[in-house]
Amino acid sequence: MKTRFLLIIAIGFTIIFPSFAYGLVMPMTAQEVLDEFDLIVLGTITDKKQFEDKAPSYTIEIEEVVKKPDSFGMPKSVFAIGCNPNRGHIGTPCPSYEIGDRGLFLFAGTNNNYEVSFYSQVSEPHCTSEQFLANYKGLESGLLLTQNGQSKTLFTGQLIDIQYTVNNRDMKEKDYSVMLSAHSGKFEYSNVVNGSQRVCWF
Repeated sequence: MKTRFLLIIAIGFTIIFPSFAYGLVMPMTAQEVLDEFDLIVLGTITDKKQFEDKAPSYTIEIEEVVKKPDSFGMPKSVFAIGCNPNRGHIGTPCPSYEIGDRGLFLFAGTNNNYEVSFYSQVSEPHCTSEQFLANYKGLESGLLLTQNGQSKTLFTGQLIDIQYTVNNRDMKEKDYSVMLSAHSGKFEYSNVVNGSQRVCWF
């Protein structure tokens, strides 16, 4: 998202953006995800068995293997136990998946004894494994100002390029607002840019 405006003398910015609450499930970088889990696959839930007061079990058809232990081989699907609702994270609901859900599934354990991680994510059908991985922490939200291709020194009376990076960490479409203002002792300029963040954002 870019917009241009004439800089008066000084710039003051106010960013209005929704905050994110994670409970005890904290953001991870793509590398941390790859290091943390034993098996990572992009796939679709094809079977689910739900038991009262017990963790559900899932069969996941594999579309792509992102990471696997040497003993895993190349099966067409993986069987795993889901989150036990009686021992979930405080402040974070135990995730539950349904038949047809497609996403990046992260597993801890060994062959034939895998558990689906709390960090697994499902989203729209077109998201790639790279987009899922990048989305765990994503690019940091932030503002970048450039003028004539450089960002260290800005001059008055010239156009400035403003680029604000918007995160979408939970793989859901979200609306956002960014307020831009410029002033020199008194109010000079203000504009609000509204937009919608896509699920797969690059």
